[in-house]
Amino acid sequence: MNDTTDHQLWRTMQRLFDEALAHPPAERGAYVDAEAGSAEIAEAVHRLLAAHADYPATQDIVRGSHTLALALRAFTRQGQLQPGAELDGGYRIESLLGSGGMGSVYLATRSVGGSVQRVALKIAPPAPDHARVVEHLRRERAILAGLDHPNIARLIDAGELTGGHPYFAMEYVDGTRITNYCDEHGLGLPARLALFATVCDAVAYAHRRFVLHRDIKPGNILVDREGRARLLDFGIAKAIDEAGVNEATIDGGFFSPDCAAPEQVAGQATGIATDVYGLGCLLYQLLCGTAPLDFSGKSRTAVVESILREEPPRPSESVVRGDGWTRRGHADAASLSAALRGDLDLIVAKALRKPPDDRYGSVDAFVGDVRNVLAARPIALRGSARGYRLRCFVRRHRIAVAATALAAIVALTALVLVIAQSRNVAAARAVAERERDHARGVTEFLVRAFGNAAAFRRQNRDVSAGELLESAAHELRSVPPADAELTAAVGQTLAQLYMRLDMKEPARAQAQLASEAMARLPRAPTLLRVGQLGVDAELAVHDGRLREALTTVAAAETAIAADPGFRDADAEIRIAQLKAQVMRQDGDPLGSIAHLRRSYDRFRQRTDVEPIRLEAMVQVLARHLSLNGDPVEALSLLDPLLAEQRRRLHGGDDDAAAIETLRSLGQTYYRLRRNDDAIAAYEQGIAGFRKNYGNSYIDLSTMLSMLSNIYLEVGRAAEAEQLLREALRITLGRDKNRRHIANLYGDLASLYRDGYHDYAAALRFVGLSYAAAPAEAHDVRAYSGRILAETLLANGDWFEGMLHAEAALPYMIKSCVDCQQIAYLRGDVAYARFRLYDLDGAREWLTADTLTTLRVWSRWPHNVRMRAETIARTIGTGEEVAAEH
Repeated sequence: MNDTTDHQLWRTMQRLFDEALAHPPAERGAYVDAEAGSAEIAEAVHRLLAAHADYPATQDIVRGSHTLALALRAFTRQGQLQPGAELDGGYRIESLLGSGGMGSVYLATRSVGGSVQRVALKIAPPAPDHARVVEHLRRERAILAGLDHPNIARLIDAGELTGGHPYFAMEYVDGTRITNYCDEHGLGLPARLALFATVCDAVAYAHRRFVLHRDIKPGNILVDREGRARLLDFGIAKAIDEAGVNEATIDGGFFSPDCAAPEQVAGQATGIATDVYGLGCLLYQLLCGTAPLDFSGKSRTAVVESILREEPPRPSESVVRGDGWTRRGHADAASLSAALRGDLDLIVAKALRKPPDDRYGSVDAFVGDVRNVLAARPIALRGSARGYRLRCFVRRHRIAVAATALAAIVALTALVLVIAQSRNVAAARAVAERERDHARGVTEFLVRAFGNAAAFRRQNRDVSAGELLESAAHELRSVPPADAELTAAVGQTLAQLYMRLDMKEPARAQAQLASEAMARLPRAPTLLRVGQLGVDAELAVHDGRLREALTTVAAAETAIAADPGFRDADAEIRIAQLKAQVMRQDGDPLGSIAHLRRSYDRFRQRTDVEPIRLEAMVQVLARHLSLNGDPVEALSLLDPLLAEQRRRLHGGDDDAAAIETLRSLGQTYYRLRRNDDAIAAYEQGIAGFRKNYGNSYIDLSTMLSMLSNIYLEVGRAAEAEQLLREALRITLGRDKNRRHIANLYGDLASLYRDGYHDYAAALRFVGLSYAAAPAEAHDVRAYSGRILAETLLANGDWFEGMLHAEAALPYMIKSCVDCQQIAYLRGDVAYARFRLYDLDGAREWLTADTLTTLRVWSRWPHNVRMRAETIARTIGTGEEVAAEH
């Protein structure tokens, strides 16, 4: 058909078709032949009547254009564009991707800048309601132009073909519909939920821009080769404030009834709840492999009635038999049903409620509950049921409390086995029975202790990690003195947990309790002795007793080496990391790095150590490398680690392991002068930490202080000060860690000196930093000395600045050997001597290596490099002067 006459022909055909339907079937053909006026129109209407006869389920529908639209589906395929067709805009048709009431979509190509661009080209078809279809397509084009989201297919081009048919070109997504993708890749439930959450993010983004999709279904969501979900087809989308009654109802045939909301099929007003319902249907299919309602064999009226009245079965009751459970990572249908039962059943039921007001109020609320399930947090639907929230708390706080406690149970069980193996073979059975009872006693103790923690729960607030530990500590006091092994094992575990929560005094009390229990044992197992030494060493590090900590770690290493049967990898890894920490703080950073490398290589070769258990060691090694001037190698360790964690966590960054990796990455990016990347890494890590653990732990304080340094460098001094004062408040309110307090005062001194040019305030903070620094903390004293020296130099006190820079240098050399901080101090001394007219001394301190380091690390403090450049231009470096002579 010619484009210029399409509309008139369709109108004639529609009129003749409707008139023919009013006659008995046997008389319709003759009537059409008599009234058509042309053989072309007669043939077309005959085709329509034949197609109409193939849709018996539509006979109970009110006659009108919707009936014609259904009958036309077979006929309209005759007018589709063929491969090779050339269109306006330089597009060449490659193939048909799909077609529907809102138009046909083709894979097309065009040449752009010498390269071939592939697009999905959507074109309005000839239709009986041509004007309405054109309007829908133009509206879809306008909507897509205002959306820019990584999970929404992007609009590339738009225009109109000859004859007034609008078209638009979207980026071509070479992917698979989301349900097929999940099945083909064997995604388990967590991966499916994580992928679904990204779809929700795209829909929520559209809502924030006042756009409803109104046709969310698996066919409109493709997953590309990179595993990213992409939302397509905004053909019946509409602005939220325009979505009224009688738009895109089921009689229009514009969407799939499998995902149609009750208000859509009833022709009522649509809104955000409509998309929530569509997402609920999508989630149902991802979880169960089937649509919520079964429409097979039903007439259209029955379909409408089902959507309006019938409640779908719960996902746990609708698990597909056959191989459906294997595609979701379960051994059988029963285990999949058990995984769906509970929170997921409730979430889906909430999204699929018939009255729109009874569904989730927003997509953000919906996906929030989905992510709560992924993170084992309580969902909003459950309210504040005490037992339920406590179980979620224990499940999700793997690092802070629960998983460590469970790991402790496993470790204690392993301890039982070690003890049993060390006994006389003749008494093995009796020992095994006693240790089995001991393991059962440990498990029952921890379950009872955490169960009693409900007494600490106050109204409208979850049980805190500290309260859980307090409950366990209280329970431990009731253990009989004769059960010394139980007391020692649990006391050590609680001491470690208290230290993870920066609660050092309770940690000391538990360590003392465990030590006293150990003294009552005639022959303590190696695992208990190593555990106690590890606790004692960690407390010594916190107090700045570094020599004592090294001696204690060495004793733990000796105990491990003396027991050939000792194979507790977690304990060995912990001791290795403690040793590296002590070596660095005691002024041997290169030795610390070498020790970490050897330990990492040794553990990697052991078959009993899974890679995930070495992630913390990789993070520590990367931080030490970055601090000691090798951020490139640090980045080579951290990039693949974060990628693996995100793969394992399905894209999430709020797991404790990922948070620690982001923290290390932030530091590494900063050393590489990639400030934007460093800020992004720290901000993500801080957000994840706050979400999981709140706002009162030392690890958060450390990240805040690091981010503040970058903020200061990029000119955001006020924000930097807010972060530093929050960090200081946290540290002073927790355990008064003198090392960290000293560093924070030093950071505040730099802030007031370089951000506000308030030298008097900077000197006051430097004084506080010196006063707080432990005597053995060489790195802290080096840092405070550099800050003081540079503050004095900035204030024109050349002689005093020189003295403090020279005094700080030995501490800095001991702390980081060859890092750029040494070049900063040498540059400070050189500039002070230059201003005091000691030109030979200035040249001696400003070596070519020092100047090169300052040029390479041309970052904060910039004034150090500028001063060094002034010296080099004026009097040259020491090597340059020597070469001239």
